[in-house]
Order: sequence, then structure tokens, then C-alpha cells
Amino acid sequence: LDLMENEEVHAILGPQWSSQAKFVIELGVKAQVPIISFSATSPSLSPMQSHYFVRTAYDDSSQVGALAAVVQAYGWREIALVYEDTDYGNGLVPYLVDAFQEVDARITYRSVIPPSPEDIDIVKELHKLLMIQTRVFLVHMTAVMGSRFFVQASEMGMMSEEIAWIVTDGLSSLLDPVSSKALDSMQGVLGVRPFVPPSESRGNFEERWKKQYPELYSHYEFANLSLFGLWAYDTVSALAIAGEMAWDPAKSRYLKPNTSSNNLNFSSIGISEMGPKLLDKILSIKFQGLSGEFHLPNGELQPIVFEIFNVVGQKEEIVGYWTSARGLSPELNQSMKVDYTASANDLKPPIWPGDTLKPPKGWVMPISGKKLKIGVPKKDGFREFFKIERDPHTGVPSYSGFAHDIFLAVLDALPFAIPHRYVPYVNESRQSAGTYDDMLYQIKLQ
Repeated sequence: LDLMENEEVHAILGPQWSSQAKFVIELGVKAQVPIISFSATSPSLSPMQSHYFVRTAYDDSSQVGALAAVVQAYGWREIALVYEDTDYGNGLVPYLVDAFQEVDARITYRSVIPPSPEDIDIVKELHKLLMIQTRVFLVHMTAVMGSRFFVQASEMGMMSEEIAWIVTDGLSSLLDPVSSKALDSMQGVLGVRPFVPPSESRGNFEERWKKQYPELYSHYEFANLSLFGLWAYDTVSALAIAGEMAWDPAKSRYLKPNTSSNNLNFSSIGISEMGPKLLDKILSIKFQGLSGEFHLPNGELQPIVFEIFNVVGQKEEIVGYWTSARGLSPELNQSMKVDYTASANDLKPPIWPGDTLKPPKGWVMPISGKKLKIGVPKKDGFREFFKIERDPHTGVPSYSGFAHDIFLAVLDALPFAIPHRYVPYVNESRQSAGTYDDMLYQIKLQ
């Protein structure tokens, strides 16, 4: 308000958060001053509804098609949604619901994390997730909260092979880098993020960034350049170009209303003479920026391609790409692909939680977070039926035999997973503790 009334600015970059942008946009409409944001990504804000709002970033809802395609690819039908109780978290929910319905899937459970949670708040929600059948968890959070969430999930043993974790682009290092500790806790996670095409100009800029950042900010830890940083650079470049095209010294002032007041208020705001022309020039600009093509149809950037990434070690490995026209594909340039498809074969095999290549089934028998205990006898004689062997160094038992193979085959045929563990019926000397009847009687006593 002060910038408009006293400084008579003709454009405003920002604000940073969508919740702040709502108020500023109202001022921009009144004063006919473009409000240009590279970080207010909430779908609740629309340039189509507020003409003087310009979004030089992607709308959060643009990623839901890619997320739905991943769910469709692995045949999951039920998803538990975990999100923060903020404008950022709540804004995406209705778009996710619609996108999943289109691929015959549905959100069966919602876990809402408070805006400023204590660790115990996160732990309580994780315990609730363990009590439900669904084992496909979609997490929509900022990196700050999401990092804490996954550290707690890992400490609770929830990064296991029976659970599929998917994250939205807010937890991608491309948008908001997470800590190395958080990445260690996210092993096997799948996520989506915008694809940023490599370019010589971007490479040169990143080199200058790495060189000059320590010199300018020697007291701060080095910060990698995120997609928001690229958008910010392109936004300033676009505004500078538009300013040169629209500048007219004769129209550099505000048309003031006939009011007299010393206080800042809405009624005292004038109207920018240059604002409408500046807005038109910004919307017409088209160039290759650091983040890719800078073009604002409908007043905002339009994503073309999303990457599907898999957290492995300290990296986000790319396992495929998604476009609205062709669906999923393992490589970016699939010239032979014509129809839209979304199957597991359209992606490179990801490494899932538990360090396995086998995709989670997405559903388990609810056992209150506990594994099904299966008593197995230790018998001499015909050991091909069921055999227990122990590692001579670690003492860890391993199992084999006909009955074991049949049991695993039945589990594999089920549409859901059953967490389980064998409990050998042996004494302290690791010898048979009795007959089948004895073992059944002991199970009855449990």
C-alpha cells in the first residue's frame, strides 16, 4: 500500500506466499498495477479471475495429471493423502480428488498435519496411517515440514517394502532443496517435478552462482539454485524488457482521486497510467529463459513436461517423464509414441522403500501396525517340506521348502500384502520344542 500511494510504483514483484498475494492482488486491481509472483503457486489464485495478477511460475494443480498417471501405472486404487493444514496444502486437495477419479482411484483417508507441528503431532498422524489398509501415501508439503515428516516416518520403520510413498513437487530438490538427513529418510520415494530443459545460458548462470555466492554471502551456507530462483531471474528479465517497451515519461505518475488523508487507506490510492500498458507488454513477451520458454498464456507459465523421480541415495534419479498428450514414457523424446499410456512399463524400474524392485501392492491387512506371527516347527527327517537354517555367523534364520514356497505363492497372488514373520518353535538350544500339537496349544495360549 505504501509503495503504491507514496512511491507510485507501476509493478510489484511478489509477494512470496499465496496467502499474502490475495490481499496485494486486490490493491493491484484497484491501482491497475501488475502483481507479478514467481512463488505464489496456489490454485486458488487465478490470473483469469484477477486480471492484474501475473504468475511467472506453475500453478500447483498442473502436476495432478502426472501424479494420477503414476497411481494408474501401478494399478493402485486407494490413496491416503497427507498434507499440511495451510493454504498451500489445502489448495491442491480438490484437484487431486478429481484427477484420481479419472483413473478409477480415490482418496480413502486424509491425514492433516498442523501448520506448526511438534514432533509428537507428526508421530500421532503416522500411527494413524499404520492403522489403515491403504499403503499408498501421497505427501503434499513444503520441504521444511516434509523433511521433518519423513525423518519421523523413517524412525518409525515406515520406509518399508509394503508402503509406496509419493511426493508432490514441493518436496523436490529442484523447487526447495531438502537436507541430506531428510533424503536419507526418503529412500525409495517417487515424486514429480517440472522438467527444466538444459541450456548453455543456464549452465553459465549456475557457474557464476557457485562462484559468486560464497563471495557475497560468506556467512551463510551455500544454497543450490532452485527452480524458484530460475523463475525469479526470468521474471526480473521479463519485467525489465516490458519496462523498456512500455516506458513513457508523460505517463509515469498516478491519477490521484480527490481525497485528502494523511493515513494509508484504499480510498487514497490512485491509478497507474502506465500499469495497463506494462501488463500488456509482460503478457506478450516470449523468450528462452533460464527455466525454459518464458510465455504467459492466460497470465501464467504453462508446464509442458514433468519428470518422475526416485530418491536413491542422495540423488533424485529420473525414471520417466509425463506429458498431458502422451502420458508416461521412460525417455523424453518418444517420437514413436502417439497414444496416451500410463503403465509401469512406461517407466524405468524404480527402487522402492526397503531397497526392492518389486512395487508395493498398495493395500495390507490392518494388523494395528504389527506383523502376523507364523509359528513354524523344527522337524528332523523330511526337511524338503519345511526347512529352517541359521547363518553360522549371525544366527539369523532362513526358511525354504515346499510349504514355504506355497505360502509365498499364495501371498503373491493376493491383491493386498500381509506383513508377517516366522517364529520357529524351538527351545533355548534351538532344538524342537515339541510336537505340532504342543505348538498349537502354545499358540492358543497367546
